[in-house]
Amino acid sequence: MMGLLASVLIATATDTSGLVPTSFAEIATYFTFQANLIALLVWGALVFYAWRGGLRPRWLEYGRAFAAANLVTIGAIYWIAIAPLGLQDGPQLVYVMIIAHIITPLYAAAEQLLVGPREPLPWRHVWLITIYATVWVSIAVIRASFGAPAVYDYLEPARGAVAVGFGLTWNFAILVTASACAMRIRRWRRWTQDDSAIAHHSRASAGVGARARVAAQGKDAVQGVTVAAGASTTSG
Repeated sequence: MMGLLASVLIATATDTSGLVPTSFAEIATYFTFQANLIALLVWGALVFYAWRGGLRPRWLEYGRAFAAANLVTIGAIYWIAIAPLGLQDGPQLVYVMIIAHIITPLYAAAEQLLVGPREPLPWRHVWLITIYATVWVSIAVIRASFGAPAVYDYLEPARGAVAVGFGLTWNFAILVTASACAMRIRRWRRWTQDDSAIAHHSRASAGVGARARVAAQGKDAVQGVTVAAGASTTSG
């Protein structure tokens, strides 16, 4: 999957059909490109920690949820609002469309739903999953209002504030729903590093800490007795 994702990013950056901006700096501003790049980094981190062994860090669960929610949102928006206007022309862009808007969203959703710890992520952290896309589309709409090209036709300012607002609303609804599913649905998960291992690791750490505190208290008590005995000897 990482190889497919890398090939999509390369195919997008090297397309010569004229339907993709020729400037890499402009291509890099596209949310689909950015979200797939982030997913590539997250999945690369998963491979690294699997190779290294041991428990994966907690932040990686948030990275997986981010990748899954945003890639699924990209796929849904594409098929609802963009594909009906006409699929891309040329084999290179069709390849990009299939991978970026079908394969990676389905893979990210399956990977998130079926693999990982069963403990859900706290709902109060949903903003970590939604903030990036929210800020990106807000900036895109503001730029379009000042004459920059609209990222999607249905967000074109010329359509009117109500139409643009409706587009942003259903985009955000999809994003929040996908984020909630990525963070909370755990019933189908099968974990190679099960929750008992995490619990055991936590209990072991707690046990080490408790033993250290007991040892420190014992040391303090011994020192106190020694000082008291010294004082008594001096007095005598």
